[in-house]
Amino acid sequence: MPENNIINNNEEEKSFNCSQGMATGAQLTDAEHDNKELIISDENADPGSHSKIDQAEKSENNKRLAKNTIALYLRMFFMMGISLYTSRVILQILGVEDFGIYNVVGGIIALFGFLSAALSGASQRFIAHALGGKNVEKQQLVFCTINMVHYILAAIIFVVGETVGLWFLYTKMNIPADRFDAAVWVYHFSIVSSIFGILSSPYNALVIAYEKMNVFAYISILEAILKLGIVFMLLLFEVDKLILYAGLCLAVFASIRMIYTVYCKKRFIETKYKWQIDRELLKNLSTYISWDLIGSLATTMAIQGVNIVLNLFFGPVVNAARTISVQVQGLVQMFAGNFQSAVMPQIIKTYAQGDIVYMHSLIYRSCKLTFVLMFVMILPLLFETPYVLDLWLGQYPQYTVEFVKLSLLVALVDAMATPFMIAARATGNIKIYSIVTGGLTLLLVPISYVLLRLGFDPTIVLIVHVAISSVCFVARLWIVKPLIQFSIRDFTKKVLVKTILVVILSLPLVIGLHYIEMNKHLMFISSVFVSISFVLIFSYLFLLDKSEKSFVTNMIKKYM
Repeated sequence: MPENNIINNNEEEKSFNCSQGMATGAQLTDAEHDNKELIISDENADPGSHSKIDQAEKSENNKRLAKNTIALYLRMFFMMGISLYTSRVILQILGVEDFGIYNVVGGIIALFGFLSAALSGASQRFIAHALGGKNVEKQQLVFCTINMVHYILAAIIFVVGETVGLWFLYTKMNIPADRFDAAVWVYHFSIVSSIFGILSSPYNALVIAYEKMNVFAYISILEAILKLGIVFMLLLFEVDKLILYAGLCLAVFASIRMIYTVYCKKRFIETKYKWQIDRELLKNLSTYISWDLIGSLATTMAIQGVNIVLNLFFGPVVNAARTISVQVQGLVQMFAGNFQSAVMPQIIKTYAQGDIVYMHSLIYRSCKLTFVLMFVMILPLLFETPYVLDLWLGQYPQYTVEFVKLSLLVALVDAMATPFMIAARATGNIKIYSIVTGGLTLLLVPISYVLLRLGFDPTIVLIVHVAISSVCFVARLWIVKPLIQFSIRDFTKKVLVKTILVVILSLPLVIGLHYIEMNKHLMFISSVFVSISFVLIFSYLFLLDKSEKSFVTNMIKKYM
């Protein structure tokens, strides 16, 4: 996952398709086994270190983390089924060209959304940090200040979008003449959607900070149902399908954002404030955002900037292929993203409370679980991409298979790096982090542009993205090391080397399977079964430490 906050995935998905979602499961262990639980194990800590968070609080944190993870994964499974169906039908109804137009035009306003992404990440960090301090007045002041800044940003985005963005649409974009009027409607709808998202962002940050992930689950289920309703509305009315689709997506998006806002106003004391500004916080927030803007801009350019570059050279059909690959990437990332959304507030709060040892433990466990959750999905998809696309979409644009495979590799690398992004945000010291990782990621657009001008085919863009993501991962380790005093050698030995071993052991089995003659349906089932089985087995044997194995064993005994 790039440099955006985790739960904000839903905001990004909306910019390229109005129908996304996902998840897997987890269970709570018995109270008598709390000290053996997966997340709280401190095997990585120094023996003589003293934890500043007592064991009872850790136990409660882990129970809450498990419950939140379960809620998010149940939400994901429900949304995945609806999302896969609606994506197929919408592609068929709109057609490849209109599907590409919707996503690339919506991407113009998303380019300006890097400001919102930076502010959203800062909001989550400062609100969660304030909760860790347990000062109600301070919490209210923080929320009020952040909310006012969002109103100012919404006004800026609206003005810039209706001037600079509109000029770019009219003068630079590669849109067929007979679909240009529809594209303009899509653009205006995207601006309004962006305003709703900006104004609701502080309320979303509150839900995350309070770890009310069940709320996200319930509201997301409602959102999925409403998006399913869009499909039937498109079939019902004989009007321009692209304009109707964009308008209905706006209606759903606005409704969901309003629900979050109303919920927060009724449940959280932070929303009951007098309009005032904490000048010191505003100064700190401005400093934080000024550096985080680099990372947010890089994240936006990696998705929307690249999509626009592809449009300049190849048109909306290639944009449709890229959009499908981003959808698949988003679905896979959500498997790890749900867990990371649940653990993110705890990493930030733990840092705020000064327990660096426990923070390291959370980061290590998050990296391991992220890898397992991602790799069990990615491995079979890499070998069965054409089959999955045929089953899912029926027909799809050229380059979709290559785009999907390369996007999956990007997803795996970025997701493994996300815990370190969260750790850097927790410290608030993100200047060097944002300059280096954001600067490297920003190179993706100019490098892609130059290579496409030299005549390379569109897949070169994703190849460059994989390379840059890998370099960024290494850079993150060295940058975050002094911020949270963790050992790269320790991380490499206990996490990185073990994940590489699982990959090396799993790959030959799946590759060998494809040398056996069988029909495509049986091959897909066999590939999924072998991939999941052996990734889980090898992860249990070589990736997990003793306490983690004990946790898994206890879970199996309890629920078998």
